[in-house]
Amino acid sequence: MGARSVHQLYPSKSFIQGPFEVASFEHIGLERPFNMAAMTVFTLKCPSESNISRLKRTVGLDWSEVYVRYMLAGQIKERWCRDQGWDGRDPVCEVVKCEAPPTIENGQLDEEPKDNYDYSQVVSYKCNSGLSLIGSSTLLCSEDGTFKPDPPKCSDGCPKPEILHATRIGGKSPPYKLGNFIDYKCEDGYTMKGDYHIVCSAEGWNPDPPKCIGPCGKPVFEGHVILTAEFRSKTIFPLGSKVTVECMTGYEPVDSTVSKSVTCEETNWTELLLTCKVVECKAPPTIENGQLDEEPQDSYDYSQVVYYKCNSGFTLTGSPKLNCSEDGTFKPEPPNCLGIIVGSVFGVLGKSQSG
Repeated sequence: MGARSVHQLYPSKSFIQGPFEVASFEHIGLERPFNMAAMTVFTLKCPSESNISRLKRTVGLDWSEVYVRYMLAGQIKERWCRDQGWDGRDPVCEVVKCEAPPTIENGQLDEEPKDNYDYSQVVSYKCNSGLSLIGSSTLLCSEDGTFKPDPPKCSDGCPKPEILHATRIGGKSPPYKLGNFIDYKCEDGYTMKGDYHIVCSAEGWNPDPPKCIGPCGKPVFEGHVILTAEFRSKTIFPLGSKVTVECMTGYEPVDSTVSKSVTCEETNWTELLLTCKVVECKAPPTIENGQLDEEPQDSYDYSQVVYYKCNSGFTLTGSPKLNCSEDGTFKPEPPNCLGIIVGSVFGVLGKSQSG
């Protein structure tokens, strides 16, 4: 395959260092972001068959590095150098164009708009008499085919800020001209987010008008999670309030290392990380000369109850009923079974005695 010119394409580093035979160089009068005065266009041909055999593989040529003034037409982004030459169709690079720039209220372009503009062309806006331009007066046709930045606005000052639950405590009433300022204060129960002092500038209010954020209500949790004692009596929590949580009695954290707090952020609580599971007790203790009323289980959930009874000829002392408590043990202490002798009763722990 003969030498082929690939105009409007930047050779990437891998392009230059790859196994391609450079047939010729030429320069065109475009500024390029390399350490050269002009863009170098490489005229390339495939490497010889001996070179391909030596490399023992085909090498991909990336066509996606296209000079920003051009867009690669079609979907093909790469070509492969085969034994017979470059595969696929030749890439085509088309110059980037932008449609007519957007119109603005109370203003217009400095010049009559065109139907389209080439990459890097600039348009300028101006406002009607008596109005100030807010934003950038110039827009550029960018590499993606759109004008950037956003178009400016024309105003005789700044619009009146609408801040709920705020009161103006300084500055003048509207209208607001360039240089006017306002100071704000939030209503009771609301917390200011932002700066209380704002100034009307060519870019609008500087800084942005603040917000008055309402409090959070009392959080309600699922999964047996509750507020710790010091927060249970409160009903209103201002912005930034941090409260601690714990598991209900009879429940314990699934993971004791996670955070046990939540924070009020703009009327909402942050995500709760604590999860709780029911406390479990191991099988209750055995007693001498007695047993449980029912077949014992391997474990019991919090608040489950077991009952004891004594063998025939023995009397139960203590509570026959034990509860699985919040610390994972049965309470109270298990009962004892005492032996009986005619006319008297004496304690026997472990066996009954005869007279």
